[in-house]
Amino acid sequence: MERYFVIVTGEEVPLARVEAQALLATASIDSSIEWHGRVGFFSANKDPMSFILSRAVYVREGGIVKAEASWSCDFDKTELLQTVRPNETFCVRVFDCSRPRASMQDLAATIGGILKRATGARVSLTNAIARIMAIKVGKRILLARSQLSRVRAGIYSRSSRKRTFFHPSLMNVRLARAMCNLAGVMPRGVLLDPFCGAGGILCEAAEIGASVVGMDLNFRLLRGAMVNLQQVGAKEATLVNGDVRFLPISNCDYIVTDPPYGRVSSTRGERAVRLVNALLEAANGIVNRGGKLCICSDSRMKVGEIIKHYGKQPEMCVKIRVHGGLVREVFTVRY
Repeated sequence: MERYFVIVTGEEVPLARVEAQALLATASIDSSIEWHGRVGFFSANKDPMSFILSRAVYVREGGIVKAEASWSCDFDKTELLQTVRPNETFCVRVFDCSRPRASMQDLAATIGGILKRATGARVSLTNAIARIMAIKVGKRILLARSQLSRVRAGIYSRSSRKRTFFHPSLMNVRLARAMCNLAGVMPRGVLLDPFCGAGGILCEAAEIGASVVGMDLNFRLLRGAMVNLQQVGAKEATLVNGDVRFLPISNCDYIVTDPPYGRVSSTRGERAVRLVNALLEAANGIVNRGGKLCICSDSRMKVGEIIKHYGKQPEMCVKIRVHGGLVREVFTVRY
């Protein structure tokens, strides 16, 4: 069994942690992540890093731990040879769990010299084959072969305002993708968003490869969702102008949604809490066994209590402070 690590970004750290854990579960890795600030460690019999780095919004990089030593850098030579091969070029980066913003150039240079002498490999700061991450945890230093995220740059380069159709209610791209990850959305699965608006969540699910079904009362927003789904090349998408009390689907693998609240909502006067009650009552009958619901809401809606009212326990809850007057809560429920 190998030991792996992930480093999450500095934004929304609680959400980043549960996203990484959820992706482990989706990859069928039965392991809990041990967190040291923004760095998480876990053990697994198979390598999940390709999957995590191609899906996670908030994971900056990750890889496999190869060597460990005390602060004096007394590494075992055999472990160093497993970290960097003699015919490779490499670079060293250092991350201090207790001081993530601290400059550690001296330590990086020291470890680079140790690796060079032990393996005969060459240092390259611009075109290295092996990216070596030295992670300082307390009085220990762990050396790992690291890979950068394969998806973050693309997701961070786009925003909801860059969609072909924009509306103020359109969900932040990063949160929409993270919610799909929390629900364990996979290609060819069927995802329902009964409050889809202009399709922010649907677009991210379609990018993953899921078949998407969206519903909303506002026909103008639905037309916008259709345009946005065309922009991302969605192949299997169904949009329905309708009410959550009359869902257009008898079964699905995931429900991922952001019920309307606030001034830009499209509920035409319906109380948001009443609509969430209708959704959660129906979800028991339409989400396939083993499927998940992921819902984001205003904390004042007390969605956690509604979930319990319908006989379920939230699998997790993360709070996201938007501004002084608004705290969002993200819940997942397994069926």
